[in-house]
Amino acid sequence: MRDLWAIDPKYPKYLISLFIGQKRWKQLKRFFYVSPPLPKGVKYQVFKKIELLITLLGEAFRKYIIPRSIVSFNKIIVRFTG
Repeated sequence: MRDLWAIDPKYPKYLISLFIGQKRWKQLKRFFYVSPPLPKGVKYQVFKKIELLITLLGEAFRKYIIPRSIVSFNKIIVRFTG
């Protein structure tokens, strides 16, 4: 990976080194994940990976956060698309 940012003329100059530093690339690379395509008929669920975290946080919020007045929380939030 070091060769991508090498200044030595014996190495080719890669475009990635012109736009992003090596340290930042390493930070971003931690989050890249490639998975095989889903079978036909199977719908992709965006929040499936963090479902456990959402559940645990929801339980903790209900346990520890006590609103000072009557507050209504809507459990279904619709994403704005327009």
